[in-house]
Amino acid sequence: MRFAAICTLIATLILLGAPAHPAAAADPVLTAKLVDFRPWLGPTNDLTATLHLTNHGSDRLPLSGLQIHVEVFAGPRHRTDLENEFQGHTGQTVWSDTEYLSLPDLAPGESRDVQFDHQAPLSSITFFKTGADDRAYPIRFTAGAGGFTAKPIDTNLLYFTEPQGVAHPLGVALVIPLDAPTAFDAQGRETSRALEQSLVGDGRINRILNALEDSKHAEVTVTMAPSGKFLDDLALMASPAGFTRVTPSGSQAVGPTDPAPQAAAATILRLRSLAARAGVRLLASPYSGAPLPSLVSNGLSGDVKMQVEAGRAQVKAVLGFDPLAGWLLPSGGLLDEATMSQLTALGIQNVVVSPSSLQSVTPPLLTPGADVVLKSLPPLSRQKAQVTSTSVGALVVDDVLSSRLESPPGLNALQVRQRFLAESATILLEQPAHTRSIAVLAPPDWAPDPLVINGVLDALTPTGGSPWMTGTAPDAVVGGASDPPARLVAQNVSDALPQSPGRDYVELLRSARSSLGDFTAIAPPPAIVNELNRRLLVAEGSEWLGRGSAADRGKAFARSVSDGVKGEFAKIQAPRDQLIVLTNRHATIPLALTSGTSYPVWVKVGLESDKLAFKDGVPCHSSGLPSQTTCLTLELKPGAQTVPVKATANFTGSFHVQVDLLTDTSAPAKISTGRLSIRSTAYNVVALALMAAAALFILFSWARGMARRRIALQGAPAGAPVD
Repeated sequence: MRFAAICTLIATLILLGAPAHPAAAADPVLTAKLVDFRPWLGPTNDLTATLHLTNHGSDRLPLSGLQIHVEVFAGPRHRTDLENEFQGHTGQTVWSDTEYLSLPDLAPGESRDVQFDHQAPLSSITFFKTGADDRAYPIRFTAGAGGFTAKPIDTNLLYFTEPQGVAHPLGVALVIPLDAPTAFDAQGRETSRALEQSLVGDGRINRILNALEDSKHAEVTVTMAPSGKFLDDLALMASPAGFTRVTPSGSQAVGPTDPAPQAAAATILRLRSLAARAGVRLLASPYSGAPLPSLVSNGLSGDVKMQVEAGRAQVKAVLGFDPLAGWLLPSGGLLDEATMSQLTALGIQNVVVSPSSLQSVTPPLLTPGADVVLKSLPPLSRQKAQVTSTSVGALVVDDVLSSRLESPPGLNALQVRQRFLAESATILLEQPAHTRSIAVLAPPDWAPDPLVINGVLDALTPTGGSPWMTGTAPDAVVGGASDPPARLVAQNVSDALPQSPGRDYVELLRSARSSLGDFTAIAPPPAIVNELNRRLLVAEGSEWLGRGSAADRGKAFARSVSDGVKGEFAKIQAPRDQLIVLTNRHATIPLALTSGTSYPVWVKVGLESDKLAFKDGVPCHSSGLPSQTTCLTLELKPGAQTVPVKATANFTGSFHVQVDLLTDTSAPAKISTGRLSIRSTAYNVVALALMAAAALFILFSWARGMARRRIALQGAPAGAPVD
């Protein structure tokens, strides 16, 4: 074998002519790039390829003796072999050939496409003729001319003998997230043009939609996962009222007929049209791509529900279609036990997860199926009691195959496409007799070259697609029979947690959520609450939390929630220093309240006094209020309003009553504070009345005594003693 390899090397050097003069690595004279190559071939296909040659030298490069050498290596038996080959360990040569071409010279700086054509079907080659296995064979093209040799081009030859396909094709559930950087700030002004740029021309969203809309892909089964924030930004950009754009020179009004609103409106229509296709699934995800385990671990468990429900709602509201019922794509595919319990309580039955969310992250030699059942492990103290643990169905993403959708340095789009096809074919050929499926999750910021995404969709097309795989849907994978059957996977890891956003960021989120809860308690219009809630959900997005991200923009969204609540609360005023004179022990106090809101609100009025008893209220029983505080709940309408409050005075003199306007919650928040200045003369009047009554009684008693004496004197005999 070693002797054969040496002979092959010698033959290659002879075929490439006189001693080559390789240029310095940083400045090669001759470069070659593979620009056309069939995605897969069978025995009846010719081996053809198109190379793009460029002369970087200062002299003309003769192509009269151009040689293109091709070499095919033994194919991988499993994915470990394939990865080794991607790292440059190609292995044994199984076939090679060289084509000689005579073409006009290349002038300095000139480029030209050159075609290699073996001019015979693969069945004429001894290696393939004698029964070569279906396999992803590494193949290398090397071009040489004028004594210079270009850097070899490595790619993969996908060889399948049956053009109609294998008996058990690999099902590939391709999930494509649709998201873009946040376009608008908390005030609804466009501060980033990344979204509108992604929708037109060579923009990445436009590229993805163009590929999906291609008539060749009308029957492809594929899953789209648009984020709620992405759809909201599209709707805001497409608003008939237009929007305001912030530029370095100031604010600019953008009308509804401008290109950006038109592109956003067209994108919404395109998404609706795609969603109506039988093979397209819509998958819900957290509204702003928030890392759910991070929310739970930082005391924001309630926001998991907000993120999930808002994400689902916006898919329906903007696109008019419901996402897959009971399904969720957690951000980054990250899930832990605590989050799983939160999701099952929301009716989530199936998730798409990353392998990092599983207890075991060591990949086996052979690729398992994607369909598993995640089961949380109860604590040791509960395991003996056989406590039933939470479980959900799941598709486990194949991270390696998913990574093949991206473009590593040094590879062009055609090589990226071939790597993806080679990886998927190798997965199938590990266990070709089994019916299996795999889940592939594109990056959230995927910017595929058209050659890559169209090549992948071409391969997944059910009619005329690749011989070894086809597109499938998440619900079809979980709902269908698998061979081998779905695995039960324990899911109790903590390393699924993403990077913590930092204590200061978490405190801002908590403060904003608390403020919003207080505001909701006064029953404002849903539109205002929804807008503030949307800002908070945006602030929780992973866009602001990772290393190198714009955390300040995320903090601005969180602060805008708290500031917005403060602004609305500031419109509701308790009496500043209202003077009340009580001339009667039982009186009605006219409490003057003011609301500058445009909507009625429900508030709790706290009246603190140990000198007045309020008949209309009840004790507040709140740890944040003094024990002598009386509370009454009322609806406060817009404008000035006088509320009659019945009171009983048990003190004479001047004193103050503190008036707090509170939220009607178990732990009420203060909206506004004022006071009443009370001057009570009720007890002075009572004292005067008592004194007058006493005087009258004395006068009456004296008059009665005088009358009795007079009568006695008149009726007594002369000389008789008088009492």
